[in-house]
Amino acid sequence: MAFVNYYELLGIQQTADEETIRRAIRTTRKRFRQLEGSPDLDQRSMAEKKIAQIAEAEKTLLDATARQQYDAGFSQQAAAAQQEAAAQQNASGDLLDDARQYYRDGDIRNAMYAAKEATQVHREDPDAWYLRANIDVEAGDYGDANFSVNQALKFAPNAPKLYGLLGEIADAERRYGDAEQSFRKAADLDPQNGYYVGRIAWALMDQRKNDDSLNLIRQASKSFPNDEYVKRTHINLLLTDISWNQSNNADATVFFYSNPKQVQLGKDRLLEIDSLGAINDPELKANVEKERASVTAAAARKFRWPGVGYLAGRVVLWFVILFVISLLFSHNNTIAMLCFLAETGAIGYFAYIKMFPYGWMVNKELGGEASTKTGLQ
Repeated sequence: MAFVNYYELLGIQQTADEETIRRAIRTTRKRFRQLEGSPDLDQRSMAEKKIAQIAEAEKTLLDATARQQYDAGFSQQAAAAQQEAAAQQNASGDLLDDARQYYRDGDIRNAMYAAKEATQVHREDPDAWYLRANIDVEAGDYGDANFSVNQALKFAPNAPKLYGLLGEIADAERRYGDAEQSFRKAADLDPQNGYYVGRIAWALMDQRKNDDSLNLIRQASKSFPNDEYVKRTHINLLLTDISWNQSNNADATVFFYSNPKQVQLGKDRLLEIDSLGAINDPELKANVEKERASVTAAAARKFRWPGVGYLAGRVVLWFVILFVISLLFSHNNTIAMLCFLAETGAIGYFAYIKMFPYGWMVNKELGGEASTKTGLQ
């Protein structure tokens, strides 16, 4: 199997810690999952290849032993891969076809070389410029990608895929408002394509316009009932809405339920996911079940030993209050009995809450200040 630089794939340093790797995997996988629904065959093929590579990277880099073995031969294999790339660049053939094949295979280094050479030969071919722009996006050269798309637009001003690619570039640069406008232009030119509507919904979600995003994708699910990409996007947006309404830590890498409103929203979104029918994607199905387990745990009570000190304190408090009641109402047994029952009930209730808290209560305690200052309150 050809060597893949997993660190380059994820855009991280070789010294990255586990949390950085996990974050990079989530971000990179999200991007290529979106491209799986692209109307462009080259983009879809490349995305499928990248998703498979990300899965391998996850297995390797998040397993201490496997990562150590990978890192041990990293320098040697990376150098060999570069030499092989240089040799392939000197091979003869149709440069545009070569660039397309390299791109589909996820070989961005060779694809860049072939695409730039191809646009020198096919200067007025919008597909050549479009392919070059796609490759530039994967290489992170957004300036050249913009240039290439604009070159292509000179020869194909009404091609929806070109505006879709402008949206991709803006999304990669986190210019989500610009991405939204570009995807809207693509959708206007190709209104029968659910992919562009899905990308608009993602751009809205990335702008934290959660309600607008969900309303749009709900309408898209009605307009494109058999579009698997639209369905996956609908589910992913609902899961994202759950996360962004949960409380989270300082760098937004850990999300948790910390109040009843968040729990109810999670339940409502999961019910909506269930209404969309069976989930064919195993990874997405696993994510949904993971969220279901999380909200179930947050909504359930569980015994927690409060400690001997707490119980002893409640017993002492009970006797102290009982003593006070007996002094104050020694002349009226009825009132004394009612106060005794109220005292016992109150102390018992708070002891019960302490010993059998909801999962979200425990999360709130563990989350500290973030529990009340982040997420839906």
